Amino acid sequence: MMMKQTLEQTMQMIDEAQVTGKPVVLTTMARHSHQGIVTEIEPGQVKPFAERSILHLETARGIKRVEVYAITKIKWAD
Repeated sequence: MMMKQTLEQTMQMIDEAQVTGKPVVLTTMARHSHQGIVTEIEPGQVKPFAERSILHLETARGIKRVEVYAITKIKWAD
């Protein structure tokens, strides 16, 4: 069974990935896995703002928009 990372760990890794441009692999609550480069973080419009942010991930199939609260695990791509 997969353990969910804390929101602080997830946001820290997302921020670092956006700055460095390194590809990441993330898994969502729906058990979908996406690999790509973080291009933008769209701030949330309602409280809690950090959890409601939308992550723009550039993948081989195009740009995916993923809500930060739906991310269960994020790691660096190999």
